[in-house]
Parts: sequence; structure tokens; C-alpha cells
Amino acid sequence: MAMATQLAEFKGQIQEARKAEDWDKAIALYDEGAQRFPDMVDDWMMQKFQTQLSSKNDVAAAYETAEELMKSSEDAMTLGAVAWTIATRRNLEPRNLDLAKRVAQKAVELTNSSDPSVIDTLARVHFLQGDIDKAIELQTQVVEISHGPLKTRFQKTLDEYKAAKK
Repeated sequence: MAMATQLAEFKGQIQEARKAEDWDKAIALYDEGAQRFPDMVDDWMMQKFQTQLSSKNDVAAAYETAEELMKSSEDAMTLGAVAWTIATRRNLEPRNLDLAKRVAQKAVELTNSSDPSVIDTLARVHFLQGDIDKAIELQTQVVEISHGPLKTRFQKTLDEYKAAKK
């Protein structure tokens, strides 16, 4: 059977599990997907993380998955999304800002500090941890390397951090 057909059938199994709200089965399938389709491991792990957090409401398991992703992933966007979710998701208890910071820091390192979005995430984590000076330092860097509408949005965030320092 062609790989594309296998993948399509496998994704169908995941959709069935999700539709039935069988979160344990969906999570097991994400793990299986990471083994069967290793070129998509970050996608499977991200889906697992989101399912654990949103659908199953198993924060501890989601944090374990985030740790796994941090150790194995070389995709800054995936890591940035995980860190942002941990840092900013409403009603997340307990919120592990130390984990969010480590994940965001790896994302920044993977981009050689060249992607404003992942630096913005790291700045937000520092801000939430009360390290306003570091948040301002990082967000200033974000504004300096941004362009267009994003620059305006990031400047507003920098202004927010500066106002909090006063």
C-alpha cells in the first residue's frame, strides 16, 4: 500500500477516535503515528500535546509531551507554539512558566535569534515571571527585527512591558 494511502487511512482512524471523544485512543494513535511516520513526528507530538491539554484536560501529561518535544524537536515554530500555549492559555492550572521558558529559549536558539515571533514568546514568558527588564530587552529586539503590521503589534507589547515597569 502506498505511503500516502496508509497515512490517509491512519488519519481517518484518528478522526474517528476524536469524533468519538476517545482521547486515550487518539493519544495512543499520535504515539503510533510518530513511530510509523517519523518525518511527521513534530506534528503528531503537537497534536498529542493539544489533545492532552484541551480535550483530555491532562495538564501533567501535556507537560511531559512538551518536555519530549523540547528534547527532540528542531522546529522552532512548533516549540514556539508549545511555549506560547503554556504561557498564555486561559485557565491553565498549574501553569509551568519554567517549562515555557526552556521551550521558548530552545526555539530562539534554533532560529539564531532571528524570528521575532519566537523571541516575542520568550519575552512574554519573562514578563509573566516578573522579569520585566529581560522582557523589555527581548521585546526591543523583536521590534527592531520586525516589519509591517507585526512591528506595530510588537511595539504595543513593548509599550505594555514598559508601562508595567513604571
